[in-house]
Parts: sequence; structure tokens; C-alpha cells
Amino acid sequence: MSNKKALRDSLINKDKVILEVLLKDPDVRVGTDGIVWIRRTKRPPSGGAIMNSEGFRNSVITTKNKRQLLYYKGYMLSVPRIVYAACMGELDSDKEIVHRDGVSTNNSISNLYQGSDSEGAGRSLRKFNEEQVIEIRNRRNRGDR
Repeated sequence: MSNKKALRDSLINKDKVILEVLLKDPDVRVGTDGIVWIRRTKRPPSGGAIMNSEGFRNSVITTKNKRQLLYYKGYMLSVPRIVYAACMGELDSDKEIVHRDGVSTNNSISNLYQGSDSEGAGRSLRKFNEEQVIEIRNRRNRGDR
């Protein structure tokens, strides 16, 4: 087994353990609408987290590339993986969680499914048929935009 594969397997196992702990935590609630609520005693660093009437905060961090993460007990966890695991059960370690509509911030369970790595990465890229490619090239050659 290569060092890279061993490291990946180690990280996947650690992620599974932390995810199991998070889902059993009474201070964490996961909704089918894709929102993860955590009861916190301290205000999160961003200061702008939304709080519900029971004292739970939506403490999701959205990165520049629109990935949504949750900081929990020193670990950063993917919100789509949390929602999928909470609602659908066991995650396949060789699969990625893919958004059906291609919108990475829409984490409702009806929008998530397990797919291959390549399926998640290239899903939003547009595919053109041969006729469309020829038309695009002709327009570019004419100087059209």
C-alpha cells in the first residue's frame, strides 16, 4: 500500500469516527433541509451565526469556492456529508456527495446523492455537441462574443 493511499484511508477513518460522534451529540441537530444546528455556549468567531428559539446556532462556514464546512471539536467536516450521513446512513468512503442541481450551498437531502469522484468534480461543466462547437468557433473567428 502506498503512503498516499494509507494517509487517505487514515483520514477517511478519522472522518467517520468524528462524524459518528457529531451525529450522536445531543447538542447537534441536522435537518433534511440541509441546515446543521449546534448548541454553543460561546458566540462563534464570525459573530453572524443565526440562532433558533432553542439556542441552537447555524455555524456553517462557506469557503471562497462555496464549499460549506462545519467546525466541530477541532475538525472541519463537510456539511453535505453530515446531512447525507444523518438522513441516509452509512457513507461509502470511495464516493463523493454530489449536488443534483450543481449548487454547492443547497444541502437539502433531496438534492444530495453519492457519486464517483469524477461525477462530482465535472458535473457543472457544459457539454457541447459537434454542431455547437463548430458554430462557436465560427462566431469567435468572426469576432463575435
